[in-house]
Amino acid sequence: MAYYLLTWLVLGLLAALWSLASWAFHSLALWTVAALGSQAEGLPTLGARLSDLQLPSWLASWVPEGLLQGLAEFVDLFAPLLKGVLETMPVLGDWLSPLVWLIWGLGIFLLLLLGGGLSLLLKLMQSKAATLVPPRSLPSA
Repeated sequence: MAYYLLTWLVLGLLAALWSLASWAFHSLALWTVAALGSQAEGLPTLGARLSDLQLPSWLASWVPEGLLQGLAEFVDLFAPLLKGVLETMPVLGDWLSPLVWLIWGLGIFLLLLLGGGLSLLLKLMQSKAATLVPPRSLPSA
């Protein structure tokens, strides 16, 4: 009986951790999607802002001369593509909630299957142990 209780307590703790992790991932992902979607407007000017960036003197000696200019050109090259992706982020957020909770439900279902399988295994082990051990006879007086 104690093994059944221990099994279901451990699985209950795993289910609680799984629920907490799913909730945290869901909240973080929605926040990220909303934040990235709002940043799409400033993306076309990011390349110009990068080329105007002045590095501190202690860092300038470690950074190659044309790195910031090359990075600004790279951002300018991919800015239209990135802007399109970032503008669709709020739409992706609408699909994110059902997807996360569907995965959560699948995880809980698998934990319940694991608990049922472990309970069945414990029951089989107890019945097998009962048939293998001969009954002890009481000492006669």
